[in-house]
Amino acid sequence: MKVFIENEAGSNQKNIFNEKTLEYRKSYTVPAHYPFPYGFLLGTTSGDGDNVDCFVLTNKPLKSGEIIEVEAIGMFEDIEDGEEDHKILAVPKGDTWAIEEETEDIFRDFSVKIFSHLPNKKKVIGKFLGKDEASRLIEDSRDSSEKSSARHKKILITGISGSGKSTACKELLKIGNEAYGIEDVEGMFAMYRKGTRELFSDFDNFDPDKIKNSEWLCDIEKLKELMAQQKNEVAFYCGDASNMDDLIPLFDKVLVLQTDAKSLHARLSTREGTDDMGNTEASRQIVLGWKDWWENEMKEKGAIIVDARNNFHSVAEKIMYIAHD
Repeated sequence: MKVFIENEAGSNQKNIFNEKTLEYRKSYTVPAHYPFPYGFLLGTTSGDGDNVDCFVLTNKPLKSGEIIEVEAIGMFEDIEDGEEDHKILAVPKGDTWAIEEETEDIFRDFSVKIFSHLPNKKKVIGKFLGKDEASRLIEDSRDSSEKSSARHKKILITGISGSGKSTACKELLKIGNEAYGIEDVEGMFAMYRKGTRELFSDFDNFDPDKIKNSEWLCDIEKLKELMAQQKNEVAFYCGDASNMDDLIPLFDKVLVLQTDAKSLHARLSTREGTDDMGNTEASRQIVLGWKDWWENEMKEKGAIIVDARNNFHSVAEKIMYIAHD
């Protein structure tokens, strides 16, 4: 069972994410500080249409955007404006926590304060229940896609240079997925002079003018051949191309890895002394100049934005969740 952490313990900032795509939406300040990391169970839908809410009872500093494996140890009844919005209580897998009167009091106090700025909000905390009741609630709330496997999905993982496509591909492979770094497949890509079909034989990533006047094109027929060999029900194809309009229709979902400009610059700076894009300050500034425009273009074409600022195990977990949704 996996939890996506929205809100951090000790913080009074409430973060809102799209619970199906895990895309960040907004944040605002609330009157109470969260006593424990708080988020929602992946692959569930509760009675109010949202994912099942979950507090993680731990002293570990879990960060917003992390996905962690947990075990349910209990729950408490929560009625908001007449609707059930019960909360699962869980611990990181392998940990323990005793739900005693002190813990119950923490949640009752928090529940009174969290909506104190909304005088018409009606919130009632009922019984604290055990592991068996929590497990039944979780099982009853599981999405159908969690109960039956997806079939033959092809997922494109893309992003601006330095966003983490190669690292995500390696992490997906490490945890047992079928994944391909398509830019590394021999003969799949070639660099051309922009607007022509002339191979850019003297291209290099040290020359800003050559970067601006080049196109990194994918051979669509070769990509189709690779995709026809897919072995698993879901496979991930990681890479970027100048002819994305030709690639997008081939995939069931397109995921764009996104990070902030500062983190992107830091990642690209590690490429000094290599032949990779971003190996000079001039080329890094070109990539940063493309970033917002390119990501917005991809979003308009239906791509799902994935926050890639967290550790890449969490990023891979997000990708798998979105792929199977």
